Amino acid sequence: MIDLHLHTSFSHDSSEDPSAYIERALSVGAEIIGFAEHYDYDFYLNGQCLGLPDLDKYFLVSGSENVKVLHGVEVGYRAEAQEFYKNFVRTHPFDYVINSVHMLPDGACASRPVRLDGQGVKNFYTRYLSDVYDSVCADYDFQIVGHIGYASRYVLSQDKKLRYEDFSELYDKILREIIARGKCLELNTSSAGTQGDFLPDRDIFMRYRRLGGRLVSFGSDAHRACDLLRDWHNARDFLLSAGFNKICYFVNKKCMFYNL
Repeated sequence: MIDLHLHTSFSHDSSEDPSAYIERALSVGAEIIGFAEHYDYDFYLNGQCLGLPDLDKYFLVSGSENVKVLHGVEVGYRAEAQEFYKNFVRTHPFDYVINSVHMLPDGACASRPVRLDGQGVKNFYTRYLSDVYDSVCADYDFQIVGHIGYASRYVLSQDKKLRYEDFSELYDKILREIIARGKCLELNTSSAGTQGDFLPDRDIFMRYRRLGGRLVSFGSDAHRACDLLRDWHNARDFLLSAGFNKICYFVNKKCMFYNL
């Protein structure tokens, strides 16, 4: 089992020690775990410094004989941050980079509760997915497109599920670009509050597969060791049923495959 999206006390929103994840991995039989600490330069540009990880100490974290530890990073896309990220990921020895959208183009935070209905929900998701498309086209090196649908966690609406059928043109643009650029689509299981099972949800992965997408990674987005491999078995069963028989992981940014 592999989980590539874990946050520890090196991230601003977790207090978990990395060793707790290694102990948990040993207890549940995970062979490979990947830390993906937040590096939110997008928020810094907006005047919100959330705290950046001590990378010198981070790269000293090591695994054990039975658990391989990978050192990833999760960057928050914003157009103005591209030049910074281009140099940042080039000058640090990350195994992989997860490119995520946490902030909308106008500087609004996509991770704060917002009460919407009807056309307001549609407009919000259109803005969000348009920015996801721009992030996939970003001019810096990254391997994984993180948690598409993230913004739906925080929408306060009776019917807020982010469905392929409601934004098919935008989703197809995103998915075709992911495929064309050889990027990996993350199946993220931190979907509480989205009215779906995964981020992105099942319908998006089915469409990705039909379009020719084959590169998928798994991430629990855990901020506590107890959430390592959250919903792994359901995700694995779904991927197999959808025609995916392997998932990706990265060592020194080289794509490797793990059989499901």
